Amino acid sequence: MLAGIKAIDKTTVHNICSGQVIVNLSSAVKELVENAIDAKATSILITFREYGKESIEVSDNGGGIDKSQFKGVTLKHHTSKIREFEDVASVSTFGFRGEALSSLCSLGRLKIHTSTGDVGSLISYDHNGNIIDIVTQARPVGTTIILNDMFSTLPVRHKQFVKNLKKEFAKTVDILQAYAMISPQRLHCVNICSKRKQVVFSSQGKSSLRENVVQILGAAVSKNLLEISIEDSVYKIFGYISKPMERCGRGSSDKQYIFINNRPCDNEKISKCINSVYRSYEKFQYPIFVLVLTINSDMLDVNVTPDKRKLFLDNEGKLLTKLESELQNMFSTYGGSYSDQSSKSITAITQLIPSGMKYPTVSQEQPTANQAYPKTIPSTSGCCSPAKSTPPVFSLEIIETPSLATEDRIDRTPVDPVDKKMKYMQQKTLFHFSLPSIKNVTCQRKDKPISQSPFVHYKHQIVASEKAESELSHTIEKDAFRHFRVIGQFNLGFILVRYKNNIFIIDQHATDEKFRFETLEAESNITCQKLINPLKLGLNGAQEDILIQNIDVFIKNGFHFKIDDSLVPGNKAQMTHSPHCKNWEFDSSDVEELLFILSDKSMTGVKNLRPSKVRRMFASQACRSAVMIGTALDQKKNVRDRWAYV
Repeated sequence: MLAGIKAIDKTTVHNICSGQVIVNLSSAVKELVENAIDAKATSILITFREYGKESIEVSDNGGGIDKSQFKGVTLKHHTSKIREFEDVASVSTFGFRGEALSSLCSLGRLKIHTSTGDVGSLISYDHNGNIIDIVTQARPVGTTIILNDMFSTLPVRHKQFVKNLKKEFAKTVDILQAYAMISPQRLHCVNICSKRKQVVFSSQGKSSLRENVVQILGAAVSKNLLEISIEDSVYKIFGYISKPMERCGRGSSDKQYIFINNRPCDNEKISKCINSVYRSYEKFQYPIFVLVLTINSDMLDVNVTPDKRKLFLDNEGKLLTKLESELQNMFSTYGGSYSDQSSKSITAITQLIPSGMKYPTVSQEQPTANQAYPKTIPSTSGCCSPAKSTPPVFSLEIIETPSLATEDRIDRTPVDPVDKKMKYMQQKTLFHFSLPSIKNVTCQRKDKPISQSPFVHYKHQIVASEKAESELSHTIEKDAFRHFRVIGQFNLGFILVRYKNNIFIIDQHATDEKFRFETLEAESNITCQKLINPLKLGLNGAQEDILIQNIDVFIKNGFHFKIDDSLVPGNKAQMTHSPHCKNWEFDSSDVEELLFILSDKSMTGVKNLRPSKVRRMFASQACRSAVMIGTALDQKKNVRDRWAYV
């Protein structure tokens, strides 16, 4: 029998809820930085020790904490931002729930060093947020919050935190850069590793969004940005997005920032809308964008998740429609347009022409660039001039591809293409016909007996069978392929094999292609070509750390770098060699894509990491070199050798 229902004690509730508020390194740093911004600080210093494993310090020059507030500042749901639930709708500060410092106390060892103008105080707290000790220690006006041994009270989470430390640090830096873009405060981020201080990034807190974007993302990126400006009675959208052109975007979606009422947030619908429109013009890249949305506070719900990254918007559909329309108008000048002649329409018209009708000599005239291809033209031949008593005769000029006409009716004349790289042929055929002849052919087809149709219709009732369904649910382990017995080849395209009481039909081309692709992906070291001048990548400190830690992955893909530790972060890594392969070009966007893949937790431990362009190159090589359909296979040399790889 279950025990009676009782209230959970406050300590247990505190520990359970704290793990939901602070879930990773970025959420802890985010809460501390938001507290500093809410304290009206103009300069904020974020210091990591061993990427946050040992400690995190956030120091500001705000107003400080009064001595009377030392006890309540770390207690659960104690805040100065709101007094009633109705105040949430109009709250203008980042924090208002009173959970951050209390949760940090539960997850590590918290100290606060603060001063309001008099002698400073260093306060130590226990895991429940109660004061352990207060020591007098001088400091300028402001507050420094020190968190040591984060997640030490949660062994499983601490283990995962240490395992993915570098990736967590990179995501934290990305979030800090978002605050640096939207906030007028100066943000400085440093990491002390092995007693060596490294500046990750530093912002000057400009009042202009454009200046902050240039400082954080770099001048090379900002020069390829387009300005977005949409204003309505309900909302206002302002920001920047990269041009839908080659080398203007990125190979990943890691540089996309959305701010709602100056609050950094995640909005999947807005991101999906922007990415969808952008990739309809530039399908091989993701856009870089910084979007600031200003909306009335009564149409916004910020109290959705503890981290306040997810927000609910009223009338979101209208906003998305307006945003999509504006982006389409912006990008329309960067996309080409063309008209296409439907092959189905041409075939249908050709079939309506009576078989006994004679064809005149094919015209040699070519339409000019500004002249549209005519669908109908008046006849100039004397034999086709209609009399008043006879139905009119028309001429139809059809522009078609070589596969839609025969040699004796077509004059193949090369035409100068718009794109010099593309060579093609135009074929022009001139047909003469009359409306009564088309009507007669149509009537004859309607009167055609059904029995003359070359198609036979079958009807079969599908009966549900448990045995058939069980056959479809079978799975085959990879080791089972070693026990397959090759029977032979069927129709010069398939390999017949037997396994136990089953016979399998294997596509010989697809099997060989997969074998070759996986072999290339696992064993190939791409040749590289030295650059005349080393290329500056413009990475931040976290990305440079990922690159240095995984330098062997980049070398295997043909990228070589020169690392100069004496330079400031962002300029340490310079690309000296790039992959070289016929008809394939590689650049810094492929490096960025690999960095994005390496920063993903789910890719930890994955072998043979390759950028998408390299995978496409391998796929092309594997397909072209694989055994083709129609090739006879030799039992000893082809089938067994290819089968051995499994």
